[in-house]
Amino acid sequence: MTMNYWAAIIAVLCVILVHVHVLYGIDTNAESAAQEGFLIGPDGVTFCLLDVNRKFAGTASFMHQDKNGECACSLCRKGQHLRAFCECEEGSSLLKIPTDCGPVEIGQFMNQSNFCATPFNCTPSCPENQKLKENCSLFADIQCQCKEGWFNPNRKDTGSIPQECRQKPSCLNAGEEPLANDGTDGEDTRTFSCQTCRDGYFKEEGDGECKPHRICQRKAGNEFEDNQCLLDTPIISPPTQDPGTEGDECSCLGAWSFSIISWIAGFVVCLVFGIWNYLHYRKQKKLKEQKDRQAQVARNAPVINPEEETVH
Repeated sequence: MTMNYWAAIIAVLCVILVHVHVLYGIDTNAESAAQEGFLIGPDGVTFCLLDVNRKFAGTASFMHQDKNGECACSLCRKGQHLRAFCECEEGSSLLKIPTDCGPVEIGQFMNQSNFCATPFNCTPSCPENQKLKENCSLFADIQCQCKEGWFNPNRKDTGSIPQECRQKPSCLNAGEEPLANDGTDGEDTRTFSCQTCRDGYFKEEGDGECKPHRICQRKAGNEFEDNQCLLDTPIISPPTQDPGTEGDECSCLGAWSFSIISWIAGFVVCLVFGIWNYLHYRKQKKLKEQKDRQAQVARNAPVINPEEETVH
């Protein structure tokens, strides 16, 4: 066959394609345009998830086309999925049969409005170096977070499961702990480094995080040690002063012991004095009652005339 023959065949095919396009209205963007405002669903093919970033909050319907025509059908709510499509009235845009939605099964979830026939499957467990924060529900997948000593380096990662967890640095020096570095605007990566404990916190040597000082005050703590509280037993360390000054060393424990003994002694003295005063009062009261009875007896006794006694 000559070159002109092949050129004629190609020209005929092009004319046929143009006529088909005009007659049947084929539009390669028709599907994407019809599904605008929706995301691909769990099956990875159907645009059936409401895109909340593009649809306004009040959207609760989608356009459905069947053999009878096209009509607006209601979406299934969170925790539900599509069991059967709605049905349009023949020859009009009115709804004949509403959308049939049902709850997802155990082990599945649906986290947004949809008309998806297949729900999402729950993630069975958290990845390595992560721990479970919340179990899977009808409305959301499991939520995981980096375990202790690990962190999510992606500042913009807002998913329920971190994409990555990195280990924080080990800060073994006293007064240091791993803290997040202040990132600049637009920086996506989060990093950690050993930094001095914040005010009101301390850490001794070894791995771990800074702890808050106790709420008590005798000697204020710093980034290396806790506050020394009033009732703490002091740690006695070997004397470092000259032998001639040993007698001048102040023992906080001895001072506190003396103070406690003084309080106890004062309490005992007051108690003994109170008991003695009470007993003395009772004794004086009894003596007074005895004198009053004797006086009463004397007043009631008959008076004897001395002259009458002489006559008898």
